Amino acid sequence: AERGWAPTTLLRSGAVVAASALLVVLEPDLGSAALLLAVVAGMAFVAGLPLRLAAAPAVAGLGALVLAVVSSPYRLARVRAFLDPDAATAAAWQSTQSLIAIGSGSVLGRGYGAGLQTLFYLPGPHTDFIFDIVGEELGLVGMIGLLGLAAVIVWRGLRIAVRQPTPAHGLLAFGLAFAFALQSL
Repeated sequence: AERGWAPTTLLRSGAVVAASALLVVLEPDLGSAALLLAVVAGMAFVAGLPLRLAAAPAVAGLGALVLAVVSSPYRLARVRAFLDPDAATAAAWQSTQSLIAIGSGSVLGRGYGAGLQTLFYLPGPHTDFIFDIVGEELGLVGMIGLLGLAAVIVWRGLRIAVRQPTPAHGLLAFGLAFAFALQSL
């Protein structure tokens, strides 16, 4: 192993991350497990883990992700709907409704609280599809404002990370900012 990267520490850390991700997948919540793995990978990269030491876990994680998608008909249908919304109409319902919401908002939107997609067309409009509802109600201007707010939060988180006196605190701040950035995307 490289200087500073003891094999036992890497194996122990990798086992904890893999076990945590597996438990989240069994919940079942593949998206949160993928987010966890991406954040840990980003933190390892920023911490200076040599890429050759990260290659095997990255390939294993990608293989596990593919296996999790292929082994579940629901997940496979969602991925197919994401890649080709016209091919799978039932699985693409949410994506289609979100595009309708954004498209009907135009530049200035329908007005705050006047969105129609909240009327049972989009499930969880206050959580999963908040960006689409903002697009419908506040239009392109509101969407740009929301993206701007997210960018400011990520930027401030990264500034906090850089200014931390200890590397562990800086790495934690980076992980939180990176997780927020990935979720926002």
